[in-house]
Amino acid sequence: MKRIVLFMVSLAAMLCAHDACAQRFIDLGYAKQIYRSPQGVGLIPILEDMNYNGASVAFRYEMLIGKAPDSPFTMQVGAKYDFHHAADKEVNAKHTEHYVSLPILFNYYIRNRASRKIMYLFAGPSITLDLSSKYRQQEKKQPAVVKDMLDSYGYTNIDVMAGLGVGFVLNPKYDLRLSYNFGLTNRRGMTDGPFHTTVTRLMRLHTDLLNIGLVYKL
Repeated sequence: MKRIVLFMVSLAAMLCAHDACAQRFIDLGYAKQIYRSPQGVGLIPILEDMNYNGASVAFRYEMLIGKAPDSPFTMQVGAKYDFHHAADKEVNAKHTEHYVSLPILFNYYIRNRASRKIMYLFAGPSITLDLSSKYRQQEKKQPAVVKDMLDSYGYTNIDVMAGLGVGFVLNPKYDLRLSYNFGLTNRRGMTDGPFHTTVTRLMRLHTDLLNIGLVYKL
């Protein structure tokens, strides 16, 4: 966790030292993780029927595309940290995931008649790293069993995602932002684990991420 914080602080300091006219954002909000299997089957068994909710924090640095200050096109780079947690009360189990993402987003701003920004559309790719994926099950009067999903289930920790979303400019300091990221990588296709059988090798598993956040402009 300390490495994540240091990385994000270092990135923010580096970007803030550059173009003084550029915009900087901090985004805090709700995050939801959604598992998707194109075949309709093939989900990792212990992940079924679990609702994954959590929180995210992001730092983004926005640059103009072109020289005109009123250009509707900008680009954002930065880093985002996602935390997701799910629980299954029937078997007294919990699953926790930590992600860090490096997105590149292209924005298109929509202005009113007074040329004030009122909303924007954005889209772009990101590389996401699954830092930790732990499944913990506690039986009555028994020691807790903890599984590392990355090692046990042939579960890759790197994902390439395609995201899109919309932002609403609430006032000069705050935006409301909604985004959805589609996982493009087969999470079961790059590594093997003891539960990665001949059948499950033929099944695909993707992770999508939904974010709803409040943005503060520095």
